[in-house]
Amino acid sequence: MAQKQTKQKLDALLLAGVRTFIDLTEPHELFPYSPHLTERCALVGIDPREVEYHNFPIRDRSLPDSVDLVRRIMDVLRDNESRGRITAVHCRGGIGRTGLIVGCWLVECGIAKDGDDALRMIAEEWKTVEKCKRYPLSPETGPQHEYVRTFERAAWIDEKRGGSCVMGPGSRKMWPLATVPGRARVTGSAPSHRRRNSHRSLRDLCPAPPKIVALKVQG
Repeated sequence: MAQKQTKQKLDALLLAGVRTFIDLTEPHELFPYSPHLTERCALVGIDPREVEYHNFPIRDRSLPDSVDLVRRIMDVLRDNESRGRITAVHCRGGIGRTGLIVGCWLVECGIAKDGDDALRMIAEEWKTVEKCKRYPLSPETGPQHEYVRTFERAAWIDEKRGGSCVMGPGSRKMWPLATVPGRARVTGSAPSHRRRNSHRSLRDLCPAPPKIVALKVQG
């Protein structure tokens, strides 16, 4: 059942325009989905060569092992943004590690003026997620919040771009907190009581889509 649901969610994300997946989980956490990407692309009519998968493991409820790891993630996000690609960032629950990386990216790309501003943005969006009743904060832990709060964008971005936002003019916002078919939800999972046919696609919800989607892929 878990494998079937995972494939359904992959189909939904691919059809919604996602072309890059950034997986923050460790190998033992989730059913591996990367081996199925080629198959799912073929089934929905997408050239599998257009799809990328990156794994940057961070221990659950913990911090990245190094600044270099976060910089590598930022590099992937920036590269995909420059190519106009939509990126899905996820961990196991879409709360802690996902919130941390999204917060860092909001600072990195200039949408947030600093880490405190990024945390404020995430907190406002998180209020609309069903699971916030059980998990009131994203990122999930105090150290994760502090990591985002003190995160600084790469100095070379300001030097090269004069302080301008890395993201394009059509993408200076986060995805609205809305579901896609298959119960994947931006920065969280969809409410379990909703019928599948009540879900709208990310593209329908955001005609001028931003280029980063933070979500929970499984479970």
